[in-house]
Amino acid sequence: MEKIYKILKIIFDAKFIWSKPKHSDILIYDSNMVEFISPYITKYKSDIIHTRLEKIYLYILMKLLIKFSLKNLLLNYTKIFIELSKPKIIITATDNDINFYKLKMEVKSVKFKTIAIQNGHRTIDAPDILNYYKDFNESKLASDYILCFFSELGKEYEKIIQCKSITIGSFLNNINFEYKKYNQEKSIKNFFWISQYRYRPLDSNIFDENSLTENQKNNFINKTVGEHMSLEKKILPIMYKFCKEKNIKFNILSSYKKTKKKEILIAEKNFYKNIINDPDWEMNENKKKNRTDVYKILLEEADIVAHNDSTLGYESLARGIKTISITEKKSFYLDIVPKFSWPSKFDYKGPIWTNSDDENEILRLLNFIYSVNNDDWNNYIHTVKDKIMQTDSDNKIFSNLIEKLIKNDKI
Repeated sequence: MEKIYKILKIIFDAKFIWSKPKHSDILIYDSNMVEFISPYITKYKSDIIHTRLEKIYLYILMKLLIKFSLKNLLLNYTKIFIELSKPKIIITATDNDINFYKLKMEVKSVKFKTIAIQNGHRTIDAPDILNYYKDFNESKLASDYILCFFSELGKEYEKIIQCKSITIGSFLNNINFEYKKYNQEKSIKNFFWISQYRYRPLDSNIFDENSLTENQKNNFINKTVGEHMSLEKKILPIMYKFCKEKNIKFNILSSYKKTKKKEILIAEKNFYKNIINDPDWEMNENKKKNRTDVYKILLEEADIVAHNDSTLGYESLARGIKTISITEKKSFYLDIVPKFSWPSKFDYKGPIWTNSDDENEILRLLNFIYSVNNDDWNNYIHTVKDKIMQTDSDNKIFSNLIEKLIKNDKI
């Protein structure tokens, strides 16, 4: 019944297009981040393969019904889309979609290059694409290029996918990239905790175990949303007390954009109200209009940032913002311990990170990041940031790669 409901919802929500896809130089696979990729490809003909079926070409759908069964519907829909569009390049920012990596082998009638852009922090202490390696190491998964956060992570992609990894850092973080400039005479005034709150019942499981591969189920222990968020309940009061003593404003950066429903923003704020029993703090829930506004907020307002192994936390470090990381959240696997900036080979504890929620450890990080002078901070961060998150201002590497591939007639 649930499956039928989902199918009916897709049909009623989708926009149907009566024509067939036109020729395109570039196809974007999935609409994720399309508003940020599109400005870089405006001089080329482009189209979007809506893999979440927000828009459906009826011409392709009818052809599918005649030619194929409904098995592997999305993959076969994508294949026909590519055959009709005849692109030179296919790009995705959904780098954890396994079907994207099947396209090179599935579509033989059209020659094209594929580019996957890493869109989030990757890990092996929770189900993620890089847990797939034992399931798919015999499969022919391929992408000509994967643009990733840093070189060590690129090597992990190359273990499971036939590809060339190119280090660019975070595509979104590179847009209008600016490095934090601390004023030598300015005191520390604003502390930001990066929220990873999700609007779901606290007793619901984080992962649907039916969606996991056999390898991902090995030694797997599911957790509820409440259990997963328990770290905040322990460490935020410690951080808040530290900020009060140092006369620093305590802020929580909402995980949701301003455009989200009001009840979601209220629920997130109430979650943190139950943790911090004091009204003297602020949640910046009304400033994020899109996914890149957050960088401006941190650059202009944050003096210190803290996070729990989040993509934004690593992007903050790449911008030179004084940032500490707590990776204590329990692993979903019995045999894996979470590590700072995996797979870089850092110790479990360092000057700006720890895998412990012990109060003394949290205070150690806070005292270091509060007291370190700006010159020492800049010298230190440059010794580690390439193992955490590299940068490519305005995504020049991506732009040059697109131009090179479009001009190359032998692709």
